[in-house]
Amino acid sequence: MNDNRLQTALSRLCNAWEARGLFSRHRLITVGKQMAQWRQDKNIPGLWPRPPVLATATLDDGIGMGLDLIELYAGVAGMRVERWGLLMEPDALVEKCKTGYPDLLGLTVLREDAMGLLDEGIAPRMPGVTTILAGGPVFRMLPLSEQKEKPYVILPDLSAFVRYVLSLNRMC
Repeated sequence: MNDNRLQTALSRLCNAWEARGLFSRHRLITVGKQMAQWRQDKNIPGLWPRPPVLATATLDDGIGMGLDLIELYAGVAGMRVERWGLLMEPDALVEKCKTGYPDLLGLTVLREDAMGLLDEGIAPRMPGVTTILAGGPVFRMLPLSEQKEKPYVILPDLSAFVRYVLSLNRMC
């Protein structure tokens, strides 16, 4: 029997965020931790029989607050999460992807010059098995037409990330 409780809970959470706006960072963390505990207490499986691997890193962010959130909610969904580092160089990221082959690479990009590094120094050199998920303030101002032309998935906020994770469940 297929257990849909986790998918339903995450979908409802996204609906609430989309209707009322994202919670404060503190509340997002609290809710994520509560969901992780609920999943553990109820012995609810993750969304996949073989969890995808999400590697996370930043190009121009020395704090990684966005990574904290996507790592938390990716874990709630049942992904295997590996934090690769903050302020990583493009060559190091590409090399780690070529040796580690994560399913997904979650990147925080804060500034437009770092988006150029992603467009020219990372995306064209990535192994085909890894999908880049890019988020951060620089993408919120990018017109939709330009977003669609990028060789990676743009997820401007946590709700978009969780919706993407839920769509992966339907593909796997």
